Amino acid sequence: MLNVIVQPRYGYFGMMIGHGGALERLELWEEMEELAGNIQIPWLVGGDFNVILNEEEK
Repeated sequence: MLNVIVQPRYGYFGMMIGHGGALERLELWEEMEELAGNIQIPWLVGGDFNVILNEEEK
């Protein structure tokens, strides 16, 4: 789930909560990628992405 709070004068700030399922995480990353392509001013997304880079992070 990605919620974007719009502050067009300064940029965008979004908060998100990552999903546990692989399909839901993929959909979230695709949504963020689409959002990134449409924003021409600074933006920041924070929250719990529920993603690891490799097995050592577990």
